[in-house]
Amino acid sequence: MGAQRASTDVWEVEVNGKVYGVMKDGRSWRTIKEQRPELELLTMREVALAYQFWQESKIEEFEQAAKKSFPGAEVVNITGKTFDDPIPF
Repeated sequence: MGAQRASTDVWEVEVNGKVYGVMKDGRSWRTIKEQRPELELLTMREVALAYQFWQESKIEEFEQAAKKSFPGAEVVNITGKTFDDPIPF
């Protein structure tokens, strides 16, 4: 009996016309890429690191202010490169 095979489960999400795949197990990158070459693959760790960066940025402050003002709101797009907004949040 050998080691258990890495999971090839992948969650897909489309954002602005690009499809991303979040892999349950990054060890399956090669197999998933062969099956779905059009996906931009991410590991769960990469998603968590991006979310951590998001939480530490001004963007997260803006998101929380919007959700407080508009219960049930969801971020669906982010445009622009800077956040020097004169409106205080």
